[in-house]
Amino acid sequence: MKYTNQLSPTEKPIAESIALGYSIKEIAAKRFRSVETIKTHIKNICSKWNARGVVDITRIYTIENSDKFKLMVLILFMAIQGYSIAGNLKTERRSTSVRVTRTIRTSSRTRKD
Repeated sequence: MKYTNQLSPTEKPIAESIALGYSIKEIAAKRFRSVETIKTHIKNICSKWNARGVVDITRIYTIENSDKFKLMVLILFMAIQGYSIAGNLKTERRSTSVRVTRTIRTSSRTRKD
């Protein structure tokens, strides 16, 4: 039995938006609903799917619709990898080791003739 078949027509796009990583505020703005309404829909999705939260909704939706999301997940991880590499290049830090300078003492011996 498919999980998405259990959802109402209003809850399906909300579950998809959650799986795509949108925040509750972004989903509310996109759907022209209040944040509380979106939270209610999320609670309904959680109860229908026996999910504990947004992470479970994302996992279930992604597994069920894996054909669509394989490419998206690959692109996401590549973007994250590229971001971390670019971030490391920009924030190269110099060594913070303490520089020790030694003073060599030379004894000033005077020759006695």
